[in-house]
Amino acid sequence: MAIRTQNWHPDTCDCIIEQTHDPDNPAYGVQFSKVIQKCISHQNIADDQINNIVYANVDSEQKRKNGLYRKLLEDDALALFEIVKNPDGTSVRQLKSGIGYNWSFQGLDDKRVLSISITGVALSVPVKNAIKAYCDTTFGVGKVVIL
Repeated sequence: MAIRTQNWHPDTCDCIIEQTHDPDNPAYGVQFSKVIQKCISHQNIADDQINNIVYANVDSEQKRKNGLYRKLLEDDALALFEIVKNPDGTSVRQLKSGIGYNWSFQGLDDKRVLSISITGVALSVPVKNAIKAYCDTTFGVGKVVIL
């Protein structure tokens, strides 16, 4: 087994996490190894919990930010995406031209809240309520604020 290490830096904060992986054994996956650097937002979190809060937990910062974005691209009822053909013939979903997904986190430690705004389109009350319901059900009440 050729275990290798890599440093990972989430785009939600300035923490740096060391991970291990085995390129010869996909079943090994990517494992948390240690915290290299804590950002100011997570300075009071125990090292063995940083990876969970930033990445691994169901309501982690990465899963909230990326999961909500994926929901916007996959939910036909929201009508926020378009399908674009790539030069190779494959297709990809992306937000409609002019629509933006802006996000930031407020707070400290494991109490950080994801704030999002969707620009370029006026969200109807039912659409905004559907997005909020998804966030509350998937990540927990109060974990995401829709501006």
